[in-house]
Amino acid sequence: MLSPRNWSAAPQLSPSATESTRFGLAATEHPKGIEISGKQIRELEASRGTHRLREVLYSRRRPHGTAAGGGPAAYNAAMKPSLPRRLAALAGLVAMLILAAPPAPHAAADPASNGGAVIEAPTIPLPNLGGPSAIEFYPHRELSVTGLTFSVPAGLNPVSLNAILESPVNLRYGNLTVTQDDRTISRMELPTKDQTPLVIPLAGTKVTGNSVSLTLTATLLPLDNYCWDPLTPIRLVNGSITFAGGEVAPKTVADFLPPVIRKLTIFVPPKPTQQESDAAVQLAAALEDHYGAENPQVAVEALYDRGSTVVDPSQPLERQIIIKEGPDKGLSLQGSNGVPALLISGAGDELTNQTRLLTDPSVKFALGPSAVGGPLPNKQKLAADTTTLEQLNQNSLSAEDLWPDVSISLDQTRWGHSLQHLRVHVIGSHTPLPNNFGGEVLASVAGQTINRWPAEANGTIDRWVDIPDRLLSRSTSLSIKVHTTGDAGHCGEYLPITLKIDPKSEVQTSRANPPIPKGFPSIPQSLMPRIQIGITDDAFNDTVRAAQIMVGLQQLSVVPLATKVTSLKQAIDSRDPAVLISAGAWPVQTIPLPFNAEQGSITIEGADAGGESVSLTLDPSIHFGSLQTAYDGHRSFLIATSNGAPGQLDELLRWLAAEPGRWSQLDGREIISVPGSEPITVANPPSDVVVKPPTQEDHYTWVWWVAGWVVVAAVGGGVLLYRARRNSV
Repeated sequence: MLSPRNWSAAPQLSPSATESTRFGLAATEHPKGIEISGKQIRELEASRGTHRLREVLYSRRRPHGTAAGGGPAAYNAAMKPSLPRRLAALAGLVAMLILAAPPAPHAAADPASNGGAVIEAPTIPLPNLGGPSAIEFYPHRELSVTGLTFSVPAGLNPVSLNAILESPVNLRYGNLTVTQDDRTISRMELPTKDQTPLVIPLAGTKVTGNSVSLTLTATLLPLDNYCWDPLTPIRLVNGSITFAGGEVAPKTVADFLPPVIRKLTIFVPPKPTQQESDAAVQLAAALEDHYGAENPQVAVEALYDRGSTVVDPSQPLERQIIIKEGPDKGLSLQGSNGVPALLISGAGDELTNQTRLLTDPSVKFALGPSAVGGPLPNKQKLAADTTTLEQLNQNSLSAEDLWPDVSISLDQTRWGHSLQHLRVHVIGSHTPLPNNFGGEVLASVAGQTINRWPAEANGTIDRWVDIPDRLLSRSTSLSIKVHTTGDAGHCGEYLPITLKIDPKSEVQTSRANPPIPKGFPSIPQSLMPRIQIGITDDAFNDTVRAAQIMVGLQQLSVVPLATKVTSLKQAIDSRDPAVLISAGAWPVQTIPLPFNAEQGSITIEGADAGGESVSLTLDPSIHFGSLQTAYDGHRSFLIATSNGAPGQLDELLRWLAAEPGRWSQLDGREIISVPGSEPITVANPPSDVVVKPPTQEDHYTWVWWVAGWVVVAAVGGGVLLYRARRNSV
């Protein structure tokens, strides 16, 4: 998938451009100044500090009592005509200091005079609009119908759908019709050759609620004697939408979050309070849940200082949110020109409550530049141990084919805990089979048949299906399929079979402890319902890490995740599962790490079915950053740590966020990162696997596979010592 940061109509300002803008503003505000030498500047910095000089700069640019969004006009209005001459000299001195000192990270122009940029006539990849990565057509009798829905930024109108035709064989003839409701938007002949670019007109499309829903109907005639294969559909790949018009900047809190976004930046003070960290982490997870498949970049950055709300103007399709504790609770737009930032404030727990308003459905009523939310409940709704497919949002469960197949998704995060003994009372029906057909109904998970029975003559289905614990995953797909025998005619020209599963079908389960499966597939459900996050005194950096982790975990959940940031000690001393962040080292002896690296020695716990550990000694030693899952007999942990290399942990978290799908692909029980090498996931030990135990040969293959990676990672060579010892926990 194309990165949102590479969109064609969203150029990034270079640092030099940003700096020249900042310096230009400074020169305009202070046209005259007094000369000052570099030596004098260095003496001033040494005596008062660069931080204090910049503090003076901001206090002189905006007089006491003037709003942060006032800008130069507000500044001039607040000043008295008869200022003492020494203040003019001081202003000139400050102007010179601006030009001499390096710019502060967020010391840009006042947001009231320079708001964020809007996007003009962009071309945006479909996945970044919440659409599919590929539009697929499954022809039956040369006809296929599929739907397409995508989001539209305010002020823009779709002009065309751009894609590449991907066909298993060349076409004899093809035609595509795009309709919306009862209107034809466009009709065109399809090229007969594979890998041909298409531009499908969308002019006249109606945008409703910041989104567009279309129906695409394809008539597809293959070469003579070719039968369409459902495993190889015709696809439109590399899809994108070209828009006309310009994005409209938000004027109210209700409109602050656009339907399409590529980056969201959350600003907190350089030393955030625990409540500010809690609100920032909860907001990061909520924004990831809100945008879902669009997969925007969510970042946490530091304000200039605790008293500041000044941030650099945002780039197109970006939003900036400032979280600060304060007596005045609520949400307020900062500035009136361009795209403003949003300030969220409140005292204590009220700060997190106000943060919830931004992604709550009630925000649509916040039709002013500021709003205050009342008590907002947690949006997390979890399933009971006995429930129905309908209550699990499994409503459209039907298929039409010669061998129809319906998939029932059973995601453990819907229950908010790990599951075992999962049973489904499958109730449904299928088209009765002709007398010359035989048939059966099959239930399978991960390609393994777990139940089968003869098809009833009247087409009814009423059967309990038990899913073995060994086949459970974070999200388990139960496939119900009708398999028939008999002559279906050339290319299956006989009428297809329709299979329907009743949403009232019952699902029964019970809580698993320890979790099933173990390792990364057990998260986030084994950490729910409210995920506790323990951080150290390095509050800002740990808040950044916590937000990165929670954004990744939210990608794995079908329900919104609830979080609570505490101190590391509080999280360890509690009896609840937790995410534990200790970036520099792991100081907790009562919670042993599955992968431990100290003083050049690496220990991998539970390396075989007998509970033995493997120790490796490297000379020279190397630094590791890791994410590890652990279970202490009562609760689950996700631990983020390193052996004295916080930067290596940060690199691992950046790597996980760099491409969509990396979090969902995590398997095993820990992922390890070292400098100069791709991270590696360490598999669950054989003792954690439910299937048949491994042979001795399997055990040593796994051990040396890990050891081999460690050797390769230790660039420059070294001595590797191996020994096995009995686990002494």
